Amino acid sequence: MKNRIVRDVMTPADRVVTVRPDTSYKAVAELLSLHRISGVPVLGPTGRVIGVVTESDLLAKEIRANGPIPGTSALHRKPPEDLDKARALTAVQLMTSPAITAGPREGAATAAARMEMRGIRRMPVVDESGLLLGIVSRSDLLQPYLRRDEEIRDDVNALLGDQFGYVPDRWTVAVRDGVVSLRGELRTRGDAHAIRACVRRIDGVVAVEDELVYAAEGAEGVEGAWND
Repeated sequence: MKNRIVRDVMTPADRVVTVRPDTSYKAVAELLSLHRISGVPVLGPTGRVIGVVTESDLLAKEIRANGPIPGTSALHRKPPEDLDKARALTAVQLMTSPAITAGPREGAATAAARMEMRGIRRMPVVDESGLLLGIVSRSDLLQPYLRRDEEIRDDVNALLGDQFGYVPDRWTVAVRDGVVSLRGELRTRGDAHAIRACVRRIDGVVAVEDELVYAAEGAEGVEGAWND
């Protein structure tokens, strides 16, 4: 069973489109269009990520150049940094800094939550010193959900046997479109809670449905270590 981390799904650094601080506005726009991407990391002289230029950063110039749209003046009360970007000629003037980044060993789900919260589509992956290791996109983070149902079922069976010590004749596992159905008799309520929590963490699991019963009402077992 494997819970994917950012390193498992990211595009490695040697395939990442990047720009220098002095890359021109037009060159950045051309790169985004050519590679059909929404943003690029800006690398300093030592290869560290010093910022990110996105489509939104580029659009600030176009919006300002055309002036306020009639009836929407309140929408154009932009912060001072937007005015600076509207005048920008190079990547270092356009970029958002510091960049929102991820670490290579960070959980894919954690990275996805940060991207959703910050409203970004791509995120540089850096080491402890800020050097670029790769980039991760929203589509990359969906890869775990492309796993076959058979793979997920095998992981659930391994979890029940290897981590919880149950023999196969005590349960049945079915998986359809990523939805795991569990049926069987367990030792304790604690094991039931713990197994549900662990199955939810398996890559590709969309939901867990169960008809688990248990012989004891107590919270013995491994609930303390595995509960939600």
